[in-house]
Amino acid sequence: MFLDGQNRLLGEREITEGTPTQATLYVRRVIEEALRLSAAAAVLVHNHPSGNPEPSAGDDETTRRLLQACAVVGLVLLDHVIVGRSDHYSYSDSGRLAELAKE
Repeated sequence: MFLDGQNRLLGEREITEGTPTQATLYVRRVIEEALRLSAAAAVLVHNHPSGNPEPSAGDDETTRRLLQACAVVGLVLLDHVIVGRSDHYSYSDSGRLAELAKE
């Protein structure tokens, strides 16, 4: 999801589609879409078909790379949410987003 400076929704975009076991997110595509919409902030959301919303090492790495790219272009990554079967994981709520931003 891409937001303006007041965190109002500018648009939702499906950037990639994966398989039941993995998906490759190209950070460049997220940044391209944010710039196209003149977004000030973004929230990344994806699901885990396994139903377990706990982040993988790959999720952490993607979030880290996206944080770095966002910093370069002045985009704020507000959260990365992983949706499971009956629960979700929020990088922001867990404090993990701030940890990854420091790495």
